Amino acid sequence: MLDLRLLHQALTLARHRNFARAAQALHLTQPALSRSIAGLEAALGERLFDRTQQGIEATSFGQMLLARAQPLLDSAASASGRGQLWWPALV
Repeated sequence: MLDLRLLHQALTLARHRNFARAAQALHLTQPALSRSIAGLEAALGERLFDRTQQGIEATSFGQMLLARAQPLLDSAASASGRGQLWWPALV
């Protein structure tokens, strides 16, 4: 089963395009975020991000997953009755 927390972390990384800044926004250490993303990639059997000198860029598979991740997170928040999301939308 896919962990929604990991999807949230992947979305945050995509938004910040930098592991250090994304980790700071998530209140994690950079190594912890790197391990989480590596674990998610291993579980899915696909690379989600390319690491370049300009920053992090989602692969085509990563783009597809990220496009579906926000609605999943929104749906989970709605189902839990939270009313407000605890993660920011990528709008």
